[in-house]
Amino acid sequence: MKYQALTLLRTLDREEFSKFKLFVSSPYFTKKKNLLVLIEVLAKFHPHFENNQLTYKYLKSKLNNVNNSTLRNYFSDLKDLLIKYLMHINLENNKQEQYIVTMEELENRNLINLYKKEKIKYVKHINNPNLEFKPDDYFYLYRFNLIEKNILVNTDCIKKGKNYQISEVEIKIENYLSKYYLLESLKSWIQCKMHHRYFNMKIDEPHVSMNTFFREGKEIDCLFENIINEERDNKRKRVLETYFLIYQCYKENTNTEDLYKSLQSLLETIMSLPCNVEGYEYQYILSVSRNAYFELRIKNVYETNLKSKFDLLYLESYLRHGGDPSIPNFSFSAILLESLLDFNLEFAQNIFKKYQKYSSSLFETFHENCIKFLEHFINQNFTGASEVYLKLKTKDINTKRRLKLLQIYLQYEMGNYDYCITLSENFKKFIHNHKNEHSRVHIEHINNICNVFKLLCNIRINFNKDKLIELERMEFPLTIFLQKKRQEILKEYKVKYRNF
Repeated sequence: MKYQALTLLRTLDREEFSKFKLFVSSPYFTKKKNLLVLIEVLAKFHPHFENNQLTYKYLKSKLNNVNNSTLRNYFSDLKDLLIKYLMHINLENNKQEQYIVTMEELENRNLINLYKKEKIKYVKHINNPNLEFKPDDYFYLYRFNLIEKNILVNTDCIKKGKNYQISEVEIKIENYLSKYYLLESLKSWIQCKMHHRYFNMKIDEPHVSMNTFFREGKEIDCLFENIINEERDNKRKRVLETYFLIYQCYKENTNTEDLYKSLQSLLETIMSLPCNVEGYEYQYILSVSRNAYFELRIKNVYETNLKSKFDLLYLESYLRHGGDPSIPNFSFSAILLESLLDFNLEFAQNIFKKYQKYSSSLFETFHENCIKFLEHFINQNFTGASEVYLKLKTKDINTKRRLKLLQIYLQYEMGNYDYCITLSENFKKFIHNHKNEHSRVHIEHINNICNVFKLLCNIRINFNKDKLIELERMEFPLTIFLQKKRQEILKEYKVKYRNF
């Protein structure tokens, strides 16, 4: 059965399911007795709902032999009730939201005195020293709303002609909101820069003033420096310094030497970040910083040592917050396969030894074979590499994408140029068939790689001066392998044909 209601029910534990039954038993939520019967019947099969007894015929027999259409309507109503219940759970567990929703209702009903009393409780709550201010959390947006309401309802000051005093808490909120919007705009701007510069794609940037602000470079350095200097919290200060360095890596007209220095400073700053920086923020910083490294590749600088350090920090980030440390299989496999594509054997061996135990044991054989493949490839034992490649099986689309690229590398090195062209065409079809799993710019980037491979192979099969000129004039960034093979062909044919 493929009902959305069953998908939602599977997410409820036993206690939540019991409370859900109490929740819907109220006539306020439903007056359909058959719907309550349906919930009781489904309770016997919770949480998996995979029992052979659970059939359409069985359900309809329990519901007075209703028809298929009515049964579908019951499941649709059940889905709506589940969504309301999840909203109720969320509000019940979120003290911040409870205060905000209460004050919004009191303000909407013009119950000013009750609103002011509730507001006093709320300010006391957020003044709690154990409550940490997080600029990335959306409840700051609600707090900003609260400040506006507080000014509007402060009728005592208006009547008595007093000056309105903004509390320290409200000033703190405004400061955090300013930094929140600044950093969110910076993240959006960086995303545009990454797509435009790394993938050589023109991106229609959002028409947001802050994006224009970053793009036109209006005193950004001074703005950041002022914000950093004003920050009193040491941890947040270090985080802001990190974002400023990320901006330095992506801004316009950064030469190679300055970019390399910025990346080194960025790496050192990340390594010095306090351990209690939130996991999601720390991983975002690392993810964007690792991508900043590819700015070097745009300039055709391949500093794999620097990239390896960022990758190590990224893996380590999953282990730094205690609990049950584990590394997602996709993250580990992606970094391992990227090291294969960069021909960084030593790094691949080291991360396998150190981090494989934190990844799923089901992937251990796969990761071992990845390293064996690279060992054979580097030693030019292409027959051995081919045998190991056949053992690299996966269902993950992104992993398949990297493996297909490795296969093209292998066939090119073996001199199977016609087959390499076929693989390149098949690779493009594979990406097209899975376009929902890849961004538009990523698809374009892969198509460019395939076109370069086809061009290299065609030159090897049948030399053509025009194709060689086309190869030399290519400006978009290449992989390390393609860059190397491109230089080999250009050097080889320039010696043969000096007039080229």
